[in-house]
Amino acid sequence: MPSARASASFLIFSTLSSGFATSCGGADEGASEGTSSSASTSGAATTGDGSTSSGVAETSVGVTSDVADTSAGDTSSSGDGSEGPAEPVDCGDAVLPAWLDGRPTGEWFEIPDTAGAGGAAINAYSGFALRDSTAEIVIAAAGGHSDSADNRVVTLALGDDAPTWTLRHASSVETPIDVPYYPDGLPSARHVYQSAHVVDALDRVFLVGARFVYGSAVSFPTVDAFDLSTDQWDAAGTWPDVPEGGSYGAVTLRPTQEILTSTMFAFRASDATWSQPVTTSTGTPVRWPIAHDTSRNRLLTLQWGDGQGYDGPTIHSTQVDLATGVQSLVTLGEGDALAAFEAEMPTYAAMDYDPENDRFLFYSGQGEAAGRVYVVEAAETDARAIGLLELGPGSTTPPAAPGAGVNNRFRYVPGLCGFVLLVDAVSNLQFLRTAG
Repeated sequence: MPSARASASFLIFSTLSSGFATSCGGADEGASEGTSSSASTSGAATTGDGSTSSGVAETSVGVTSDVADTSAGDTSSSGDGSEGPAEPVDCGDAVLPAWLDGRPTGEWFEIPDTAGAGGAAINAYSGFALRDSTAEIVIAAAGGHSDSADNRVVTLALGDDAPTWTLRHASSVETPIDVPYYPDGLPSARHVYQSAHVVDALDRVFLVGARFVYGSAVSFPTVDAFDLSTDQWDAAGTWPDVPEGGSYGAVTLRPTQEILTSTMFAFRASDATWSQPVTTSTGTPVRWPIAHDTSRNRLLTLQWGDGQGYDGPTIHSTQVDLATGVQSLVTLGEGDALAAFEAEMPTYAAMDYDPENDRFLFYSGQGEAAGRVYVVEAAETDARAIGLLELGPGSTTPPAAPGAGVNNRFRYVPGLCGFVLLVDAVSNLQFLRTAG
């Protein structure tokens, strides 16, 4: 296999006037990357990926499970938010829930009775949002394309001694295809990928861009928000669309709550404005995953090919100094870990910054790589070490990730001393304690 020393950069493509788009199928489908044109909020859409499906049917569906129902009808709200909840507790001071208390570091284990993803179609190329202040997973409008029309919102409070899924808003009843909003005014189901992000100060989860809504892989630049304090969606048009070329949400800057897209447009929900903080890019595409080093205020991007298995074989990795707006290439150190990464060819992967240990953890978990965690050095230099996380003797192996990947469903949870993993819609959640 060719060497993967070559590394990528952020590039705000002139050809991406409506964001990245390819066939939404898995990397093994062999489809080539296309382009898409996003329709305006009220206008008609064009084809989402420039082509029909690659011919391999997607089989991701929601899974029915026992879910507490706190939803209150299908009406929308257009409130301006409220004061957010308290800051998350530091890991060292945390009172841990029963399922985590006493667990050793460095070992995978299951969180009991958490299977089902609340009935959401999470396997349909969809990630979740994480509400740091309450250690709460939020899944909103996951599905889309030919997978599911269900736009339900469900949550799981990881801080509870026995976490259970809660239905925060039921799905729409009428679900026509290829529209940004269903007849009841609520956002259409879509492949969420890594576009869902919580802004705690506004008590909302935002969906930044709508890629491949239910139907024929049509995409829209809409930004929608679900109010976690009222369990209602904000009205369509409450939030400004993603600007031309802005792509889709990819990472939250935890200290400022800004949401950055894969083409480095920044959305600040506090005043509903868009900006472009990256002024210098090096020219190679970036999609996902992207993680924010809060200690140095730098982004790290790391993906195989285009992040979906195309544009390879090569590793693309960059860092972005958000203080200067300069992006530069990252070179990963030689060794067994890099060789394993090249052999794995991870797609639809996840990565997050581990502040207790000052490092990045990267996870794909497909096939024989289930349970394998890559450790990437956090630094200001462009040369970075990459290694494999050594797991303890009591570690179990999580189920292998589906072809649609984990997207961002491997996340650091402030206050709980580790990383949560939602592999798929039928398995219990997994947890990896990394500190405390």
